[in-house]
Amino acid sequence: MIAARRVGRAVDAGLAVGVVLATVGPLLLPDPKPWWIIGLGLLASVPVWWRRRAPIVVAVVVGAAMSVMVTREKPFLPFGPLLAVYTIADLSPTWKRLAAIPVIVAAVGSSLVLPGENDETFRLVGTAFVAAYALGTSAGRAARELPSWPSGRGGGSRSTSRRRPRSAPGSREHLGGGGGADLPGRLDAVHARHVHVHEDHVRPRPIDSGPRPSRPGSRQKTARRPSSRR
Repeated sequence: MIAARRVGRAVDAGLAVGVVLATVGPLLLPDPKPWWIIGLGLLASVPVWWRRRAPIVVAVVVGAAMSVMVTREKPFLPFGPLLAVYTIADLSPTWKRLAAIPVIVAAVGSSLVLPGENDETFRLVGTAFVAAYALGTSAGRAARELPSWPSGRGGGSRSTSRRRPRSAPGSREHLGGGGGADLPGRLDAVHARHVHVHEDHVRPRPIDSGPRPSRPGSRQKTARRPSSRR
């Protein structure tokens, strides 16, 4: 599980670095923008490193910073807020995920209306946020449906356990008591016993065709012949 945790941290680090580069890079090249715009770009991207610990707080911070930054500098896409919305849809419970929808719509709409964006930008940004929310919801549903193994993260692992089927009432007493581990063996023994008794009852016996041979040492009774008197 340590290896899986390291892979997860590496993925989070890669996403954070990618978001920072995509957000701050255009502010530095080819002509550096004012320092406060670069600071807003960092504030709209760096907090995604903590998105799993506090998805709502991270979404508020990066969303507010991006809303202020777009009034002076318009990025290609708000990568930080998009990743924050994906994380909310992925990790948050159902009620938080549903409650975040009107807030996301209001925040995205205001950040597009105030700078006076055109219809094409509305469609592009709106489609990106809908896709991020849908992908996060699908990923969260898939993670909840698949059986997972204990990962050691704060006792929050979701594990599945298979219960053994209970035997019928009185089966332990009828089969000799004890635990249920050797139940199949005892059932086979009981079945063999009943088959043996059944064979004894239905086994054909030889038909008597004459006097039975006497056993050694046994007394034989001889029939007395009637005596004839002259």
